[in-house]
Amino acid sequence: MDTEGIIEPGSCAASSNSLTNKIKLPETIQIGGTVYQIIIDGTLIDRHLAGELDEAKGQIKLSPEQCDHDKLCTLIHEALHAISRKYNIPLSEEQIEGLDDGLTQFVLQMMC
Repeated sequence: MDTEGIIEPGSCAASSNSLTNKIKLPETIQIGGTVYQIIIDGTLIDRHLAGELDEAKGQIKLSPEQCDHDKLCTLIHEALHAISRKYNIPLSEEQIEGLDDGLTQFVLQMMC
């Protein structure tokens, strides 16, 4: 299991945007032909993790303790790790953390 795709809870700012109440996370996403199952995983709570990319199992795990906005942000964060690896684009954790916030804002604005 890859631990580079792990972020700490609360790294994405909570949003007061009413659109976050309309977020419905997908059951799966596909990146470059690989299907990843999106799982809400309570074991992340004990490990103090918001999310985790498990490439071996084809899973992106999200902590159930997060608000909808942060779950979306974490999903995007872990998807960016998968994209980075799949397409051999070396993104640092700092770059991914910057991109996840920006892409979360973009996705929420597109829902208007």
